[in-house]
Amino acid sequence: MRSVIRCRAKQRLLIDPDYSAAIETIDDGLLKELAATLFQVERYQPLIAGCDCEQELVNLENAFVAELVATYLTFWQQRSQPMIQQLNALL
Repeated sequence: MRSVIRCRAKQRLLIDPDYSAAIETIDDGLLKELAATLFQVERYQPLIAGCDCEQELVNLENAFVAELVATYLTFWQQRSQPMIQQLNALL
């Protein structure tokens, strides 16, 4: 499911004009790392198990996609801040 969420988030970032205008390229590594961090099995498995119907599952998946897109955009927008650049240089 994490891969599906990551793929849908990437599509949204590339297709939605609100996002695609602000982002030159998608950093697949960052997107993958964020998805792995945000959607650990312990966190989303109970939520998925609690879905009683297909629509609840779709709504949950849409919420996960929105969360991943928002987190990615936050990282993307903060990439030029001096503190972030210093931390990246240390890596």
